[in-house]
Amino acid sequence: MKRLIKVGLDILLFSIVPVITWFVLGIIIGGNIISIFIVSYPIQFIVEMLKSIFATGANISQSKDGLKGSVMSGAVIGIVVGTIMWALMLMNVDNYMHFMNVSGATYKLFLTYAIAQMFLQYVLRIVLMKLYYEGDNIRANNYTVKFNALNFFILISSILLTNNYITAVIITLVAMSIYTLFVCVKVFEKFKFNFNLTNALKYDSLDLFSNFSMFVIYMVGVNNIMQYGKEYVVAITFVTLITDTQWDISDAVTVVAKIDISQNKFILKKHIKNAYKLLSILLMSTIIMLLVLFRYYDLNLTIVLISLSVDVLGFVLYPIYIVKTCYLQIEYSPMKTTSNKVISNALRTGASFLRTPYCTGIGQLISCIYQTITINAIFKKNYEIDKETGIIIKKRKIIGEEIG
Repeated sequence: MKRLIKVGLDILLFSIVPVITWFVLGIIIGGNIISIFIVSYPIQFIVEMLKSIFATGANISQSKDGLKGSVMSGAVIGIVVGTIMWALMLMNVDNYMHFMNVSGATYKLFLTYAIAQMFLQYVLRIVLMKLYYEGDNIRANNYTVKFNALNFFILISSILLTNNYITAVIITLVAMSIYTLFVCVKVFEKFKFNFNLTNALKYDSLDLFSNFSMFVIYMVGVNNIMQYGKEYVVAITFVTLITDTQWDISDAVTVVAKIDISQNKFILKKHIKNAYKLLSILLMSTIIMLLVLFRYYDLNLTIVLISLSVDVLGFVLYPIYIVKTCYLQIEYSPMKTTSNKVISNALRTGASFLRTPYCTGIGQLISCIYQTITINAIFKKNYEIDKETGIIIKKRKIIGEEIG
């Protein structure tokens, strides 16, 4: 549980600090600058896709396959690939803005900042994943806190002191770049190149595909919601505001589970129990945010509660299927597990095209129920759990032991 909290703290800072930053910028600068958070939102899924291959996949491969040098090789390749991708994105900011139907010099400046900041965040998260798998969570937390302090305080103070947005953005990005380089030098080590792309893809193909499909889902779904008017847009956006960070933090469940599975320290019941403890805290925080913030928005309570009920049910079902999914992905069949996720996300994507403002919620609900049923069926068919020891037992073979 302590590791869940520590990993969750890192994810919390990466998730909540940008929200607070854009909120404060909206107060200082005014206008619709805060909407940059939404406009740049899809890019986070590019971060997650690359991280799945070059950070998570590389670390699991080194732990399970004994592929020494995999972590550092994956980190270097990932940074190179990321540099190329982000360079292309920065060169096409105008095209991206046109696609998103936004304009303005100030808007372009801060959208450029947002994209550049996500690249530095991506590099740091590669470093953090290495530290997680080494069990150095305290050091990871320390780097995360300092990085996000640079993201928020230097940008805001620079704007207030210089009253020049371009200068403030340059100062902030330079400071963050220097700090990120410093962390890389401190954590990275000499290595012999040894990277198996096939294995890196195999061990985290589930998250790789999931993030790609989420990119599509949100692009289509949000566009659909926008057609139903301000009342729905504001209410559903409010629900996203009070649940998005919580969903991001819940990713700590999969991070810790994959570490223990790859290092043969996994106990299913313990992981599910800890997952529910964490999600109980997250659900409570959502309820508190609802009660505190509701009065400040002109909201339709019925729309809010209908939309929020989907997330609540999602929190309840999540530990039931996600922990077993991690185990099946690594120990059973990456192909079958990913294929099951493909079907789940295909159903969710299809629901995004429904002509209703609740399309994304309906898709999420269908996906959760489908995964709960199918993952438990697959797990039950191939494994059982010893009631006394909690050891996972495969049909005719105990995990980790030879049957003579």
